[in-house]
Amino acid sequence: MRAVDISLGEQGRAGVVQDTKEPWPLLRKAAEQGHASAQYNLGLMYANGQGIPQDYVMAHKYFNIAASSGVKKANKNRDSVATLMTASQIEKAQNLASEWMRTHAENQ
Repeated sequence: MRAVDISLGEQGRAGVVQDTKEPWPLLRKAAEQGHASAQYNLGLMYANGQGIPQDYVMAHKYFNIAASSGVKKANKNRDSVATLMTASQIEKAQNLASEWMRTHAENQ
C-alpha cells in the first residue's frame, strides 16, 4: 500500500520531538465535542499513524466531518486518503461520518 502524503503544516517542524501519544485522548474528546480543528487533526493522526495505529477509514471519517464543519483543507486530505482505500472502506468511512453527524446534530 502506498504511503499517504498529508501535510502536517507547521505541526512537528520546529526540530522538537513531539509526544503525540499524550494529546490523543484530549484531541479525540475535542473532536467528539464538535471542534472542527480537532476533527481535522485527528484525521491527520489517523492518516499518518501518528501516536495511534494508521487507519484510513477513520482518517476519511474525521476529514469528512471536518470538511462539513468548514475546514477547507479537509476535503483535499479526505480525497487523498480515498485514493488508498477500497470502495468498501470508503463506504464504511462515509457511513461512520454520516452516523456521527446525525447523532451529533440530534444532541445539539
